[in-house]
Amino acid sequence: MILLTVIAILFSFALSLGIVFIKKRRSSVEKICLKNINIRDCFEALIYPFLSLIILFCAVRNFSPDIFFHKTYILIFVFISVGISLLRLILILIKQENISSSTFFISALLFSFALSMLLEICVFNSRAIQSSIYESVDLTNQITDENKTSASLIFEIPNVEIKNIFIKYENKEIGQINVGLMFVDESNELFTDSYNRVVYQNAPASSYIPTNLLGKSDSIRVIFPKTIEELEISSISINTPRPFELYVSRIIILTLIVFFFMMLREKTFKSEPLSFRNPKHIIAIAFCLFLTCFCVAKFILDNDYFAINIISHHSQLQSLAKAFCDGKLYLPDEVPQFILDMENPYDAKYRDHLAITNNQTYHWDAAYFNGHYYVYFGVIPVILLYLPYYLMTGKDLSNGSVVLIFAMILIASIFLLIYAMIRRFSKSSSISLGEYLLLSLTVTFGSGIVFLGCYPDLYAVPIISGLAFSALGLALWLISFKFEDSSKKLFTACITLGSIMLALAVGCRPQFALISFVAIPLFWNSVFKKRTLFSKNGAWSTILFALPYVIVAAGLMWYNYARFGSPFDFGASYNLTTNDVSNRGFVYDRLGTGIFYYLVQPYVIDPIYPFLKTSYIMTSYMGVTIKQDIYGGVLFQSPLIIALFAIFFVKNDMKKARSFYTAILLAAIGLITVIVDLQMGGIIQRYVSDFALIFTLAAALVYIAI
Repeated sequence: MILLTVIAILFSFALSLGIVFIKKRRSSVEKICLKNINIRDCFEALIYPFLSLIILFCAVRNFSPDIFFHKTYILIFVFISVGISLLRLILILIKQENISSSTFFISALLFSFALSMLLEICVFNSRAIQSSIYESVDLTNQITDENKTSASLIFEIPNVEIKNIFIKYENKEIGQINVGLMFVDESNELFTDSYNRVVYQNAPASSYIPTNLLGKSDSIRVIFPKTIEELEISSISINTPRPFELYVSRIIILTLIVFFFMMLREKTFKSEPLSFRNPKHIIAIAFCLFLTCFCVAKFILDNDYFAINIISHHSQLQSLAKAFCDGKLYLPDEVPQFILDMENPYDAKYRDHLAITNNQTYHWDAAYFNGHYYVYFGVIPVILLYLPYYLMTGKDLSNGSVVLIFAMILIASIFLLIYAMIRRFSKSSSISLGEYLLLSLTVTFGSGIVFLGCYPDLYAVPIISGLAFSALGLALWLISFKFEDSSKKLFTACITLGSIMLALAVGCRPQFALISFVAIPLFWNSVFKKRTLFSKNGAWSTILFALPYVIVAAGLMWYNYARFGSPFDFGASYNLTTNDVSNRGFVYDRLGTGIFYYLVQPYVIDPIYPFLKTSYIMTSYMGVTIKQDIYGGVLFQSPLIIALFAIFFVKNDMKKARSFYTAILLAAIGLITVIVDLQMGGIIQRYVSDFALIFTLAAALVYIAI
C-alpha cells in the first residue's frame, strides 16, 4: 500500500511537471525542452499535488496521514490530480492569443464538465468518500415486538467509535421525522443532551446522519416523534457506508452554468455588439433561453403542486371552468346554512367557531356573496386554458401546468423585452452580447419567477400570467417603434398586439393595470410630435391601440356586475379568509412596516441547510396586519434595483434616450403596487412578484444608460 501511495504521488507530480512544461512552451518564443526545467519549475509543480492533497483532506474530512493507506482514498487522490491538471491545461489553452471561436467553445465546454465532475465527486459525494472504509454494525435486530410500541429506544453497541447513524423508515404518509440522538462516549458516562436531525422520506441521503463523538461508545438512545411501529422503522445501523451517487441533472446544470460564464470571456460575447442578425448571437441567445427555461421548469416539475392540487380550495379555477359549461358564474359548492344565517360571514374566528359547532366545512378563500361562492381571482387564465382543456379532454388542467406554460412565456417575453429596450433606448453598439444575456437573466430571476415556480399553486396562476402578458405587451409596444417611420401597418399591428397583451394582464390580476400607464412616456412623441397616434392620420392606429382595452374592460365590467352588482367590484372584499377584508380599509400606520419588509428587508442566512431562511415579521402596529414570513425585500431578491439610485447621475443621458420618464414612472408604479398590495392583502411573499419585475425593468433602463 505504501508503494501504491508513492506511485500516486509521483504520478501527480509528473502530471504537474508536464503542465508546467506546456505552460513554458506556450509562453516562450524560444524552443523549450525538458533540460530547461529548473528548480523553480519543480517547486511550482509541487503546488498541484499539494492542492490535490488539501482537496482530498477536505473531502474525507480527515487531516491525518493514515488516509494514504486506503486504496479508495489513493484512487480519489489520483482522480483529483488528473482533474486539476486537466483544468489547468484547458485554462492555458484558453488564455492563448488568437484562439478560434470553435476551439474556445470546445475548451470551455470541456472545462465546465471537468469542474462539474470534480465538484460532484469531491463535494457532493464527500460523505460517500468519507464513509467508504466504514464497517457497518446493524442494530435492527435489537428492535423487538415489545419495544416497537415505544418512541424511544436504547441500542447497545460494541465499544466502537460511531461515525454515522443510518435510520430508514417506510411510512410514506409521514414526509419527515425529527430524530433525537443521545450518546454515551469516553467523555460522558451518562447520556448526552439530545442532538436533533431531520430525516426526509424523499431524500435518502438524509437517512445517513454523521456524528462527531468524543471517543468510543457502547450505547445510543434514539428518540422518535412517533412509535417505531407507526413509523415502520425498517433499518437502523451505525458506521454504514453511504452509497456513491452521481446526479446527472446536477452535473448537467452545473456544466451549463459554468460554461455560460466561461463563454462570457469569449470575444463574441465580450466585445461584439448585440445583433439578432448574427447567427452566433442567435445560437447563444437560444442556448441561454433554453437553459433558463430548463432551470425554471425543473423548479415547477419537481414540485408536488405540478401534477395535482394538493389543497382542496386550490381547485377553484377548475371548478369555475365547469361552472361556465353549465352557464353559471358561481361555484357549484353548496354554502352551509350557518354561513347563510351569519350577520357578518366575513368574521373569520366566529365563522370557524360555527363551523366546528355545526360540524360542517365551508369553501376557504372563495368570495361569498348573496348565497353563492365566487372566484375572485382573474378570469382570463380560465377562459384561455382551463375551459378549453376541460372542453377538449373532460379533465381538469392542473395549476402547475398553467404556471409552467406562463413561466415559459414570461422568460421568452423578458428576453424579447430587454432586447427591445436596448434597441429603443441605447446605441446598439454600446451593449455587447454578454451584457444582454446577463441583463436578461438578472431581470428574469429578479421578477419573482423562482418563488412562483417553487409554489406553482392557485395563487401563482394570476400573478405569473399577468407578468407574462405584461412583459410581452411592453415588448411589442417597444418593437413597434422600429416600424413607426417605415411601415404603418406593422407599427399598428405591434401596438395592437401589445395592447391586447396588457389588457389581458388586467384580467389576470387587476394590479397590473398600472403598467399600461407606461404608454404615456413611451408614446409621448408619437402623439405630440410625430402625430402617428391621436391624430387624423393616425386615427386607425389609435382605435386599434385602445380597442383591446375597451373590449376586455367591457367584458370584465359585465362579469363583475353580473356577480356582485358593480362593474368595478372584483370580489376580493368578499373573501372568506383569515380576516374581514371588507373592513380592512386604507391605514397609514401599516405603510412603514410593509414598505420595509417588501423593499429593504435583508436576507436571513445561516449555515444549516437550506441556508436561506424566512425573516420573522415584527411590527408595533396595533391592528390587523396579514403577514407571512418572507425571504427578503425586493432590493435583495433583485440587486439590480440598486442601479435606480444612480438615475439622477445619468439623468441627461436618459432624457436624450427618452428613457428617463419611463424609468421614473415604472419606479412609481412599483411603489404604488407595494402600497396597494400592502393595504389590500398584507405582507406576503408571493406579492413581491407583483412589483419586482417593475422595479427591475426601471433599473435595467438606468443600467442601459450607464
